[in-house]
Amino acid sequence: MMHGVDVRALQISLHGNAYGDFFRFDIDGIYGPLTANRVAAAKWHLGYATFEPVAGPQFMAYVTSARHLTTVCEARRLARLRAPKPKPRPTLTLGEKALAWALSHVGDQETPPGSNHCFATEQWGHGDMQWCDVLVSLGYIHAGSSAFSKSKQDYQFVPYMLQAARAGNHGLHCVKFADLRHGDIIVHGPGAYHTTLHDRFATSGSRLEWDVGGNEGHNGTVLHDLHDASLADAFIRVER
Repeated sequence: MMHGVDVRALQISLHGNAYGDFFRFDIDGIYGPLTANRVAAAKWHLGYATFEPVAGPQFMAYVTSARHLTTVCEARRLARLRAPKPKPRPTLTLGEKALAWALSHVGDQETPPGSNHCFATEQWGHGDMQWCDVLVSLGYIHAGSSAFSKSKQDYQFVPYMLQAARAGNHGLHCVKFADLRHGDIIVHGPGAYHTTLHDRFATSGSRLEWDVGGNEGHNGTVLHDLHDASLADAFIRVER
């Protein structure tokens, strides 16, 4: 893990640049998994062909406007911006139903910002708390899963959910990256610090994926965003 003024400058540039806001978090000067994920996501938006979570001199020149994007990158960036949105998919499996419910809440925020108070914690009914796992749990409750319960609160914290999946308990089990399906749970790492629901891959053969997660950024928002699955600790499927 790197830290210092150079990382701080990177985070500031990711937050404010000519191409978008790719960093909605506190500027802490630490190049941990959060910043690495945002670099990978920014590369997709800037038209890179590959999305390694590494910020080199060329990348910094792009996000600080010290250098224009190459013609190829600019064309690829515009093509991605103009691409039609994927059509809604069937909601047949538990994962697809949980994902559809989460997608319906994209843009919802905490009130007031930074309070951990939101529609998800209200539905959960156990006070205000970090709620990324609460959102995932509610998605599966709304999908009809018997593995999740508001009363038991089993999986409101990421490590408990991951422990159950690794043990194959309660209809949860870990799957390989190559087996990811819509609505599978991404446990972001290192350190199992966050969970989201997998939507789709950014490009064929890429480990960059679109997903839906809550408790994101300064305002505590439900976001449909890009993450680098190569940084994930685990992938969980809910079978019942």
